[in-house]
Amino acid sequence: MRTVPTTPPRDVRAAVTSWLPRGGTLPERSWQARHRGLTTIAWLHVPVLLGLALVRPRGGTPELAVGLVLVALLALGGSTPRSSRTLRASAVTLSLLVSTALLIHLFHGMIELHFHFFVVIALVAMYHAWAPYLLGIGFVLAQHAVMGLVMPMAVYNHEAAMAHPVAFAGVHGLFVLAESLACLTYWKATEQALDQEREQRLRAEEVSGALAVANREISDLLAMISHDLRAPLTVINGCAEVALDSWPELDDSSRRTFMGKVQTAGLSLEEMLEETLTLSAIDADGLLPEPTSARLDRLVHDVLGALGHPLEDLELQLDPVVAFADRQQVRHVLTNLVTNAAKYGAPPYAISTRALERHVELVVEDAGPGVPVDFAPRLFDRYARSDEARRGDQRGTGLGLYLVQELSRANDGTTRYEQRAGGGSRFVVSLPMGGPCLTGVVDRHHDEDGSTPSTTTGPSVRWRRTPLREVPAAGSGSTVQLRALPGLG
Repeated sequence: MRTVPTTPPRDVRAAVTSWLPRGGTLPERSWQARHRGLTTIAWLHVPVLLGLALVRPRGGTPELAVGLVLVALLALGGSTPRSSRTLRASAVTLSLLVSTALLIHLFHGMIELHFHFFVVIALVAMYHAWAPYLLGIGFVLAQHAVMGLVMPMAVYNHEAAMAHPVAFAGVHGLFVLAESLACLTYWKATEQALDQEREQRLRAEEVSGALAVANREISDLLAMISHDLRAPLTVINGCAEVALDSWPELDDSSRRTFMGKVQTAGLSLEEMLEETLTLSAIDADGLLPEPTSARLDRLVHDVLGALGHPLEDLELQLDPVVAFADRQQVRHVLTNLVTNAAKYGAPPYAISTRALERHVELVVEDAGPGVPVDFAPRLFDRYARSDEARRGDQRGTGLGLYLVQELSRANDGTTRYEQRAGGGSRFVVSLPMGGPCLTGVVDRHHDEDGSTPSTTTGPSVRWRRTPLREVPAAGSGSTVQLRALPGLG
């Protein structure tokens, strides 16, 4: 036996729901204004009904006296500000409906006074709320059906209606339903207009907020350029002036000193320009990395070799790990971290790479003063520079660590800052693991640029762990500690 569903299909219910207004969408100010007006109308019915009760033949009946008290009490309930919107609107609605029933009763069911119900339904629809609206429609239908059976002469004033109260209650109900559909249509249209207005206002606020942020960032950038670019430009101009005036009289050592200062200032300008251009690329089109398998330990050596001023007292603990990321962007990340450590940290420095379960980590540490506690939450913000950094001699855009975070995110990685137990800073960049990457074991099939050749023949090389040994760093008196040395396995 086939079971007949007792509920309508979801698509039918969804269609009906989409056609009906949601309700409760009026802004507070609009609702309060409409409620004040409807409450005033409800209170005005009290003296009008009282005056009619004094002059009409049925004015002295007990049911009219009870009705008048009920109308006043309901109007008072709607005027109580501590109640919810639904309760206040429902109280005012009932006050108006009872007033209508009393008017019809006073005039012996005069048909023309039934129009008052239509006016009340239209007024109640102004609340844009389902509770008072359904309460109004239900009251009208119940009043015609129940009172038409119990006291038909109080509802109708002609013999046909009093003889067939249910049928005429249906006729009145059809007209009330037609008016209700008209009110619902207007209600839905008004609700859609309010939604569109709200969406436009939100979009305008978002655009305004974005413009405010952009203007603020432009102001910050201009302030940075006017302040931090002045120092290297002063050095370059000063050295150029000395060179033009006294170059023949300078010995080789003085000349190298002057050119070194010019080179340092030029590198500082280049760094600021590179960071600003990278930021512009992020804002314009976002970052589009081209990930490949990249050996982090080799990238570390490449970056350190490209630095104009090698770090002193540097310890390297580099596992031959492979990251799946954009090589140039990872190089940029590492360069910014090393430069940041050199600017604001202090020796000894340490750089390490390691492989975890599903990702690899690049760690840069220094033994400097660390990051102030109150500045740590803003460490990776755009243009963020601590008060100590602003007061110091080091110049910068405040974009270095922000770009580190954004470049890491673009490569599905993360960046975090940790305070070292003995003082200093530790920055940890986590990136997705690429290729066969096990701590202490690397397949030789990864060629020098980190990619995997098509052929897979030939012997493999294993890296075996050996005790740390000290090797003099090239071109400096610092010591580099190597963790893994190649050897046949």
